[in-house]
Amino acid sequence: LDPEKLNDADEVQDKIATIEKEFDLIMVSERFLESKILLTELLGLSPSDAACLKLNSRNSASRPGLNTETQELLAIWLAADYELYNKANSWLDAKLEKMDSEYKSEISVKLEVADKDLAKSCELHQDGSMLCGDFGMWTSRVVGFTPTEGLEEENTKLACMGELQFIDMLRSKQQEKCFAMN
Repeated sequence: LDPEKLNDADEVQDKIATIEKEFDLIMVSERFLESKILLTELLGLSPSDAACLKLNSRNSASRPGLNTETQELLAIWLAADYELYNKANSWLDAKLEKMDSEYKSEISVKLEVADKDLAKSCELHQDGSMLCGDFGMWTSRVVGFTPTEGLEEENTKLACMGELQFIDMLRSKQQEKCFAMN
């Protein structure tokens, strides 16, 4: 949405309607486990395929609280974002309500176990920017991970990889496939 149109309620609603039509799933970070339940269902992933680490999460020293006044100002300034966020939560609720409760509970436990198993094969670093190579993060304010020595399986390496490095690797693989097709 063009930034000049962010205060136009009709334009915002039209964009949200377009997003709802074009995307099968909008994941919500504060509801990541519930989002992953829907992702595994949508893509037919196993819990271990969907296992992940909390990359790019702020480290313990970088989590300042926001006072009420600041929160209210942000809500006004980011009204369109809040609108999309609230709508995404309602879409998430609607999709989850359609699922069998027992299945949701079962897959939730399996996803949590898979995440913990993955985390056991990695080392957490409070300053992700101090990591080298594929595991270096973009700022000292976020955590990073490295595979535990001796447990350097490909999936573990990929899970620990910094997002910028992962994007570069993905682009490289896409280019290879593209060139191979020509």
